[in-house]
Amino acid sequence: MKNFLWFSFLMFWGLIAKAQSFTAPTVSDPGTSTITSVVVQVSDPNTTEDSLEIYYKSPAGNEKYMRVLGGQNQYLIKLDNLLPNTLYEVKARVKGLCTGLPCAGPYSASVYFRTQMDFPPKVVLRNENNCPWFVGIHWDVPERWNEVEEFIIQRSFNNVSWEVIGSVHAGTRDFYDLNVLSGRTMYYTVSSRNSTGTRKSDVLTVNVLPYQNPKAPINVNSDQVNKTNHSLLIKWENPVEDTYCRTDIRARTILRYERESQPGELKYIEVPPYYNAAVIENLNEKEAVEFYVWYMSDQDKKSDFGGGRDTTLGPPKAPKDLIIVSYKDALNNSINGLSWKPGSKDSEYYIVETSTDSVNFNLLGKIKGSYNSLPHFPISEGQKYFYRVKAGNTFGESAFGPISYGIIYNYSEIPARPVGLNAKNEGGKVKLTWSDASDKEESYEIHKSVDAGLTFSKIGSVGRNVSTYVDGDVVAAKSYSYKVSAKNPLGESDFSNTASILVVSGSGTLKDVNFSVFPNPSANSVTIDIPEGLERNHFLVKVTDQNNKTLISKVYNSKTINLSLSKLVAGVYNITVESEDFLQTKKIVKY
Repeated sequence: MKNFLWFSFLMFWGLIAKAQSFTAPTVSDPGTSTITSVVVQVSDPNTTEDSLEIYYKSPAGNEKYMRVLGGQNQYLIKLDNLLPNTLYEVKARVKGLCTGLPCAGPYSASVYFRTQMDFPPKVVLRNENNCPWFVGIHWDVPERWNEVEEFIIQRSFNNVSWEVIGSVHAGTRDFYDLNVLSGRTMYYTVSSRNSTGTRKSDVLTVNVLPYQNPKAPINVNSDQVNKTNHSLLIKWENPVEDTYCRTDIRARTILRYERESQPGELKYIEVPPYYNAAVIENLNEKEAVEFYVWYMSDQDKKSDFGGGRDTTLGPPKAPKDLIIVSYKDALNNSINGLSWKPGSKDSEYYIVETSTDSVNFNLLGKIKGSYNSLPHFPISEGQKYFYRVKAGNTFGESAFGPISYGIIYNYSEIPARPVGLNAKNEGGKVKLTWSDASDKEESYEIHKSVDAGLTFSKIGSVGRNVSTYVDGDVVAAKSYSYKVSAKNPLGESDFSNTASILVVSGSGTLKDVNFSVFPNPSANSVTIDIPEGLERNHFLVKVTDQNNKTLISKVYNSKTINLSLSKLVAGVYNITVESEDFLQTKKIVKY
């Protein structure tokens, strides 16, 4: 038994001795790796091996073995299906028989091989900025970003011919092209590059934003607070600009205007783009100006315009289109109704005048600028009337508008008889006064009796609206009787009441002057202007109705009298102004 164990021990050590006779091969890198393979060079000094075993392992720990037949001194062994850009541990040993039993020699020292880097990843390209003067592109690297050494940017204007416009390091993800063509279609690619090669992205198409016309100025208007007689301040609001892409940046603002006094002559004012007002100067008073404002961009593109029309301050323009319509009112008054169009919108009041000869005009009324019509009544039938109107405001009054054509209201009936005939001694003469009770007379016929009213004879006549007559053919200490009738082409009225008087001597004088009363018609009050030249300043003013009833009687010490009518009802009245050297009656209308 001892002999057997000893024999076995000797056999075991003999095998070990035989196995240990294999020498570890030498592994080296011949430098012929690819993306998915490496070539291992093995030098084997052994001569009795059966095979060569290659062991290789990736960093992930996946161990693999490859076996080739032995019997060579030099081996070039290709390891396939490897991962790109991966470091592999490689070692080798030989295998054979040791005294008829399989055994393996020792492994060589480990040698590390790296596969070549794969082609770089394909980037995903997108448009980040689109402006008329630059395009910004951005790309993402979906994988293996660390395998990229740089990015190469190319551009084309036709998607056929390409040019390199830049290259950036591997950490960059953006590129800005500052040489674009506004409004054109541009094409871009980005190629990733590493030591293995390049890989191009898909083509990115960018329709480059064109430059735009600037937005139009907002709320262009003439400043009503700051305009003057000779200038207009034109104001506007500047719209928001595209300050990022600068598609519509204003370079200057243009104000164009045309003056009413210089039709067809266009004038221009240029101001910086940030201004919002400009002054048009050296204009005439009450001159209309048409104005427009627009912008020019830094690309010489023009905006739409805003504008308007305004007039400098000053007296208003004369009223126009004066129209007169004659009619009867409910009280059978004959009326000329006047209406006109404003010459301008700034009329604060109107002055209306009337005339019977188109030369000498008297004030008919002064009314507010918010009205543009006025009735003239009562008028005398058969009398020709002319009218003219002017406007006024704080800055003065316009010229009168054109004088109207003559208007005649034909007689409609025989005039009413005069009333309130009165005879008065005046300096050795007899002065007759009566109330004008009609608007239809053409004349008044004066009749006189020297036989206590038994017989009368006509001694004279006066024209329409005259209500006084002076008889100088009298003798002191003698009595006379008088009566008056009204007449027109349709006939003669009844006689007035009879007025009798005993003539006494005297030296008084009678003034042949007229007072004026306005407005007439009036709602509340009238102003009586007594002309200069009268020797007295004390006047008795009486208002009588159509029945010669005295309603107002008051003495004034002024030649300008403001007479209130507020207590009178609407109707026709006579106003008589009397002093020692003056006596006259006129008709007024209260409405």
